[in-house]
Amino acid sequence: MQQITTSLQKFPFRFWFTVFIILHLIVWTLAPTLIVPTMPHDAIESIVWGWQWQLGYDKHPPLAAWLAASFTDLFGTVGWPAYLLAQLAVVIAFGAIWRLALKITTPLYALISVFALEGIVYYNCAAIKFTPDTVQTPIWALLILTFYFVIKEQKLWQWLILGILAGLAILGKYEAPLLFIAMFILLVVTPEGRRCFRSLGLYLAAIISIFVVSPHIIWAYHHHFPEIAYALNSTTGSFHHLSQDSFFKRHALFAIKMLLDQLGIMIGLLLILLPFYFAPRTQLNVTRFDIIFLSFMAFGPLVLTLLYSIISGSYLIHRWGIPYFSALGLWAIVLLRPEISWQRFKWFLTIFIIVAIALPVGRFTWLAYIGPYWAKNTRADAYYPAKPIATWTTNYWHQNYHTPLSYIGGDHYLTAYISAYSTDHPTPFMGLSLSQSTWINLNSMHQKGTMLAWQTGPSEAYELPPLAKQIFPNAKLLPEQIFYKLINGKKDPVYIGFAVVPPGQTN
Repeated sequence: MQQITTSLQKFPFRFWFTVFIILHLIVWTLAPTLIVPTMPHDAIESIVWGWQWQLGYDKHPPLAAWLAASFTDLFGTVGWPAYLLAQLAVVIAFGAIWRLALKITTPLYALISVFALEGIVYYNCAAIKFTPDTVQTPIWALLILTFYFVIKEQKLWQWLILGILAGLAILGKYEAPLLFIAMFILLVVTPEGRRCFRSLGLYLAAIISIFVVSPHIIWAYHHHFPEIAYALNSTTGSFHHLSQDSFFKRHALFAIKMLLDQLGIMIGLLLILLPFYFAPRTQLNVTRFDIIFLSFMAFGPLVLTLLYSIISGSYLIHRWGIPYFSALGLWAIVLLRPEISWQRFKWFLTIFIIVAIALPVGRFTWLAYIGPYWAKNTRADAYYPAKPIATWTTNYWHQNYHTPLSYIGGDHYLTAYISAYSTDHPTPFMGLSLSQSTWINLNSMHQKGTMLAWQTGPSEAYELPPLAKQIFPNAKLLPEQIFYKLINGKKDPVYIGFAVVPPGQTN
């Protein structure tokens, strides 16, 4: 059994876990709200998608969009509610791992295992925006927690919750099968897991998960599974011009790069655990199954991802690892099983506090003071003049037609920004593509009228885009407008083309 000092025995672990959760929630919600003038484009995309209330979208299943839109509507503003929602996703994951750690080990190790996660960039800097990647974080952590309980206790109600969570995981993003495969292999290779195949709960969980996800699957079938097409195009299609890469690069270097990216993401965690690497080892009442379980949950999805890339030659994007590592801190501390003195624990807390402060300070110092003078792309999220563009668009429509603006069409993310930040929240015709905007009724757009917007540039011929001409032959080209990125003391222009389709047109 682990030996700890009298001081540590009296340490209020649960109290400080609660304090940590509250501080994380406040800091990582307030900082982007106060410092970042424009929300990330994919967070805006989620909100605007959700307002259309579809059973699926051209890139992802619907859960993240529904939650982002609902939370935004609940508080009646675009901005801080979405940042708060993203951090709630993170702290729910922390809570799930805290509960799992208490089941497996001691409160001391449980606190360390959660504090260590603060060093993983996916739980802070990369979790500012609420997207389909972010929504997986709490669901996967809750799945891991529930999965452990069903194996250990075999209670029917636990299996039912597992089934619901599995369905929600698929509705979050199609990465969920990576976790399911790791879970299935664990069931097969351990005696504790094989018992589950004799349990009615396992099959009820599978049925419930199918029931939860079936409306989306039916929708996806009728729309030719656009999310799968998008994923395949992202990894093996035209997005990265993979046909030009060598066999070795496609089947080895992509996986190596992904692995190195994930190791880089973990640097903070490795630093936080530094005081325990050379500590004496202690006896810990953790079973062999617990070690195997944590190993599968901490590394299974990543290993499967790398194998998929090696076999298929697929390109991998590092942010796909966002939900992978919630069990990593617990795995590490259980594997190290350090004997922890009060002095060693103080060193741990010191490094943890330094890392926990350095991450938000570094991130938002970059966004507020350094990044603005390095960002050359006029679409840079934090400085993009989305609100002025949306205000100009809305005001032009009101001044000329004296009705709310019902529709905005044009570039994918630009229409999302205008839809979100306009007081009218017009329905977006994203990319002027019916496959990207399955909710669009072209007859209604012609009858109610619409604004069209697209990004152009000083060296480009200013004219209506060909696709806009094809869909809206009666569109009236408006003068090009120049906006400026939201950077103090620096004028960085953004050129936007506009056109209007007056109300009362026929298709």
